[in-house]
Amino acid sequence: ITKNHLSGNWGPGFTDKANSLMLNLFADYKGLELFGTYEKFSGILLSGAESEFSQYAAELIYRLGSREQFFGGARYNNAWNGSEQSVSRFQAVAGWFMTESIVLKLEYVNQDYTEFISNYGSEAGFKGIMFEAAISF
Repeated sequence: ITKNHLSGNWGPGFTDKANSLMLNLFADYKGLELFGTYEKFSGILLSGAESEFSQYAAELIYRLGSREQFFGGARYNNAWNGSEQSVSRFQAVAGWFMTESIVLKLEYVNQDYTEFISNYGSEAGFKGIMFEAAISF
């Protein structure tokens, strides 16, 4: 991938006009959480051409333990534009809230880029395992 100010960032690039629609769904039942989102927006690019950008995501988490401190789940996200470019990402996770503000997670991630030009990430993607620890205040 060519290094530039856009490396790792993929967005619509709209300038002076943008219209958007976003729908969200959240459901929680006995430790099982479902979250879904759909977004669609259109606008004018710097070149003056009209373009569209869309994405959807779904996440399913199951929490267990006396304080629901353990969790496992999966997430899928797909984003695409009017030029046939798309990014898809699948994640599977297992984690533990050590306290209310400290979490440890182990995730498997598979992220693919489709129809990107060479200087913007035609060979981009990620497939592997991530270990994360976070402290929030």
